[in-house]
Amino acid sequence: MGKDSNNTGFDYFTVISARVFDFVWAVSSAVIAFYFRFATVEVSIHYQSLILMGAVLVSLCSSFFGVYASWRGRRKVGLIARIFLAWAIAVGILLALLVFSHQADYFSRMWLGTWILGGTLGSAVFRVVVYKALGNLRTRGINHKRVLVVGAGNSARSVIASLKHNAWIGFDIVQIVPVDAAELSDPYQGISVGGEISDISSMVEA
Repeated sequence: MGKDSNNTGFDYFTVISARVFDFVWAVSSAVIAFYFRFATVEVSIHYQSLILMGAVLVSLCSSFFGVYASWRGRRKVGLIARIFLAWAIAVGILLALLVFSHQADYFSRMWLGTWILGGTLGSAVFRVVVYKALGNLRTRGINHKRVLVVGAGNSARSVIASLKHNAWIGFDIVQIVPVDAAELSDPYQGISVGGEISDISSMVEA
């Protein structure tokens, strides 16, 4: 827990960028797939409607499955898996709507498959590139968050060592808060030890 040690707004910008990219890329990848299938970008009104509906469903499913949550310090494999899941559910809903409305035969299956493949892979690659760039910035001291470590035992020391070793995560430990008085000790690796669990809220807001 903690807050930005510099007011860059990178996390907010990253989320907004991801949302915009996903919607724009869902539309763009569909148009690109249409060009490869039909050798034209003059998309008919029926395809336009389906593309727009698909882009909206992808955005909604991505939000539902936590794609736009903060993934700082977490394994990106989980993020990629959720992107694939969001696209799979969105496509499933879209196909169900086409079947129940008896509209499935009006659309090219090759185009649909190309769109799904390109859209999913493009969204995943975008995340890999962005998080790689953010990791490089955080290694240089940009877009860091100030955090508290609760507990002063071996587990806490392991967490501290991991955060210090992985600078790309971008967490700056400002204080260690012991769980009980028995854990009180001198500063550990230059980090002060003190405070109480009940005071964490005020510490974070300070």
